[in-house]
Amino acid sequence: MTVRRFGRSRPLPSFVSNLRAFVARHFRSIPVGLTLRKSAQSTAVHYMNRPQHSIRYAFLVIAVSVLAGCATSTKLPTVETQAAAIPIEERRAGFDKFWNAINDNFYDPSIRGLDWPAVRAQYLPQIESAATPDAYYAVMSKFAAEVGDSHVYVRAPVETYDRLSDSVTGVGMSMRFIGKELVVSGIRKDGPAERAGLKRGMVIESIDAKAASIIYADALAKTPPNAHPAYFSRLVSRLTRPPVGTEVTIMVRNEQDAPKTIKVVSETKSVEPPTKVRVERLPSNVALIRMNQVGFAPILSFRQTIIDQKDAAGIIIDLRGNPGGAVAGVLGVVDPFLDSTEEIARVKMRPMNPLLSVLSFGNTDTSSPLATGRLFEREYAGPLAVLVDENTASAAEMIAASLQDYVRAIVVGRPSCGCVTGLFGFTSLPGGGEFAVSRMQIFLTKRGSIERKGVKPDIEVPLTLADLQNSSNDRTLLAAETALLKGGNATPAKVSAIQ
Repeated sequence: MTVRRFGRSRPLPSFVSNLRAFVARHFRSIPVGLTLRKSAQSTAVHYMNRPQHSIRYAFLVIAVSVLAGCATSTKLPTVETQAAAIPIEERRAGFDKFWNAINDNFYDPSIRGLDWPAVRAQYLPQIESAATPDAYYAVMSKFAAEVGDSHVYVRAPVETYDRLSDSVTGVGMSMRFIGKELVVSGIRKDGPAERAGLKRGMVIESIDAKAASIIYADALAKTPPNAHPAYFSRLVSRLTRPPVGTEVTIMVRNEQDAPKTIKVVSETKSVEPPTKVRVERLPSNVALIRMNQVGFAPILSFRQTIIDQKDAAGIIIDLRGNPGGAVAGVLGVVDPFLDSTEEIARVKMRPMNPLLSVLSFGNTDTSSPLATGRLFEREYAGPLAVLVDENTASAAEMIAASLQDYVRAIVVGRPSCGCVTGLFGFTSLPGGGEFAVSRMQIFLTKRGSIERKGVKPDIEVPLTLADLQNSSNDRTLLAAETALLKGGNATPAKVSAIQ
């Protein structure tokens, strides 16, 4: 079935043809593997080259970043700006732009079997009646969730501002449901929540007089049946990120305390780019390596980190809370632990997309392998474990899955996000937000796609309220450390026995 586009179509810019000619002339002979890079400033497709091609690599990174269509507005959303109405013409245009982007570019032409024109007809009246940014982005977010893919989503103006300005806006805490109890799961240092006395493990009775049970029911009602499993938690987490100046009233309790009311005001704070790799040698002589992003740049430094830990009794790579990033980084992290060249995944993209045609030099074969390529020699052959949780996503999941698939590491923790597809960039929306559309489907060589499935740990450690209240007792880390010291290297027999 042919589905027509909505809104005004625009011809492909002439510079795309020029860029395609330049890329074909200068890059055709270079052996490459498709990768994805995500940073605080942009998300773009890259081609992974060997070090001698770094100059050409850098140019392609810049060129593709230009094509990615990233949002550029950095106006700080406030209570006042978020109360201003968005003109109906702009709301329709933004919706049509998003609908068309999914229709034209989503890796699955069938849009996961949806009647895509019918979905448009269902949501257009809601878009037309959603005048304020809050209402508009609530409808747009639910519309995106209909696709059921982790990388088809909408960022609200506050989230977009934070991405573009290296800042964090909100009340300075994260929360999640354990069962049907809403609990504080994280506190940002020196944020409004910490200054007000909120702590991890506190049970939230209500937010702005809305009971936790109502918050749960509301989020469930706003989650489409086909939504990605992570969508529900994303809805809940947005309650902690209102525009700057918003006062939020939170009623909390500890097990031993009566409920108390705490008022916090949302603020914006600039943050330094996160440290991607931190190393700690535990008393047991096991090395703990924490990674909170997967980046392309740290590949060489990560290799040196592994070399420095060769005398460790074991290595634990902590990927909990790691949202992913550059697929190129997957290769750099996995490679030092394997003793042979291995293809870890393949990337498939929808053919005949103009941008993809530029990047593939006009080729119709849109399947590209991701192999370790023996960038380095094997640097560590000792016991290895990887820690994951529900916030381990995208490229970070690929690291855990690859090391698990080749029986090189024991995976410990909770099932990961199941958020493993890929995108090129972000496109701006009226009111200051932006949207993303998955263009790459990723299949791990030994298990296929883990989108919506995630990585299942060999040793599962469920999260409890006591874990949050007693942060000094990290049961997941202890389980991994114990497994390494007792069991040594992962082998098929040992992993089978654990499972």
